[in-house]
Amino acid sequence: MKIVLTTALLVISFALPTTWPQLKPPQKSLAISNVTIIDVIGAPAKPNMSVIITEGRIATIAKTGEVEIPKNAQTVDGTGQVLDSRFMGHARPHVD
Repeated sequence: MKIVLTTALLVISFALPTTWPQLKPPQKSLAISNVTIIDVIGAPAKPNMSVIITEGRIATIAKTGEVEIPKNAQTVDGTGQVLDSRFMGHARPHVD
């Protein structure tokens, strides 16, 4: 009985590391559209922009309508809202 149990634990211990990456839930993306982006270097404000955040990082910044929003993305309408580029690099968005 001890040999069977020891063998089973040994097999499981070698099998687990290969299954761990499969246990990670798929990452959602966050798409903020129609937002105005303020650039701190003095450039004019950029209205009607979309920001796509994937895996906690900004993946794309483009004019709304010119960017493809990922199918699994949580979408936020940023109409009337402003994103300041000083905070975009430090932000850690949380997608539920």
